Amino acid sequence: MAKLDWLKTVEQRFYKKIGNMKNISGATMHLYSDQHEIDLMLGLGDGIDKSSHDNSMTKAYHAASVGKLFTASIIGMIVDQGNLSFEDRIVPLFEGGYLDGLFVYKGGVDYQEDVTVEMLLSHWSGCADYIDDKVINGPKMLETIVREPDIFLYT
Repeated sequence: MAKLDWLKTVEQRFYKKIGNMKNISGATMHLYSDQHEIDLMLGLGDGIDKSSHDNSMTKAYHAASVGKLFTASIIGMIVDQGNLSFEDRIVPLFEGGYLDGLFVYKGGVDYQEDVTVEMLLSHWSGCADYIDDKVINGPKMLETIVREPDIFLYT
């Protein structure tokens, strides 16, 4: 089977499978191979007419905990390349003040200077949940994402 036919088959199967699933709100797939010169991006998400096969790769939707696996994998690759260590403190990785108040614990002590990459990935950094919960100061994370959707895009 020629590559173009094979890619078309993958695309058709993706849309048929996802389009028929009533209990799924969205899915994306990025099939990439430098060696085989393949770069196929497919997606369906909330609010997309599944019968239209609209590519929603640019449409944001909540992906839940899958981001944790993706992030851990990417961080592991960066560590393997020697550009980061699991023991590295996170404060130097962010612009000044960005983490202020995020790691405040009982007694008002801010522990941001102690937090490492490993602690974040292991979920024992003490980081507060500021997506929907009450924050010490400033807007909730969800409000920031809605107000400035491009703030978290990486290019």
